[in-house]
Amino acid sequence: EREVFFYRELAETVQVEVPRCHLADFDPAEGWFTLVLDDVSASAEAGRMLEGGTADQAGVALAELAKLQGPRWGDPKLRELSWLADPAPTRMLFSRFSHSAPRFLADLGSSLSSEHVSLIEHVVPSAVQWLDTWEEPLVVSHGDYRLDNMLFGTGKGAPPVTVVDWQWARLAPPTLDAAFYLGGCLPRDLRREVERDLLMEYHAALEARGVEGYGFERLWDDYRRHCLYGLLVAVGAYEVESDNLARKLFVFFARQYADLALDLESTELTRA
Repeated sequence: EREVFFYRELAETVQVEVPRCHLADFDPAEGWFTLVLDDVSASAEAGRMLEGGTADQAGVALAELAKLQGPRWGDPKLRELSWLADPAPTRMLFSRFSHSAPRFLADLGSSLSSEHVSLIEHVVPSAVQWLDTWEEPLVVSHGDYRLDNMLFGTGKGAPPVTVVDWQWARLAPPTLDAAFYLGGCLPRDLRREVERDLLMEYHAALEARGVEGYGFERLWDDYRRHCLYGLLVAVGAYEVESDNLARKLFVFFARQYADLALDLESTELTRA
């Protein structure tokens, strides 16, 4: 439903690059949906999160994020889109997340450090309370903004990046997607080295699209707060997995986002 309505009601009102959509249909009674999109694979290459991204890719991704958020920043009409703005589905999802730590740690805890385990035990049960800390500005959020959902242009005339998979779209704080990308798609040492500079470029790109009254220090503090989203998703979305690749992916996600939260001391800021 979210992805269909993103293409039907939002895609043409923002500037983020997406495949051209020829048909977007959804039947709420029966649950089927149909999307017919341009095939851009001949002139683009999909990102691969497990391989780790580059600083250049991160710069492109954050520049594209500003093109998603800037045009509808502070637009009250977004509140009229129930599929995007209704908090109930997100709250229900985070309610499920809040009970997931014991199952996740029983299965995968031995592959994590003691610091990671302690952080998960502290943060994940409070998923709903963390959700309640969200405040304005809220913007159009992709919700799963990472390398695997991006096609980087390789052919002549191809856009730098095309963003796909919009089924987690919702209203959310702007730095949610930025933290999800930087925490999950850059190796830890590289992320530590470049994240502040990349966020300054992202902030400048927002201002270039008319965003006012949102200074960089506010953005930086919000980035620290909202980086917990990645850890909550990594743990909360886990189901008991026997597939080794799936288990490897969830361990990777948890390590990446736990390291981000630990580096930024995000739980201290949240308590403050």
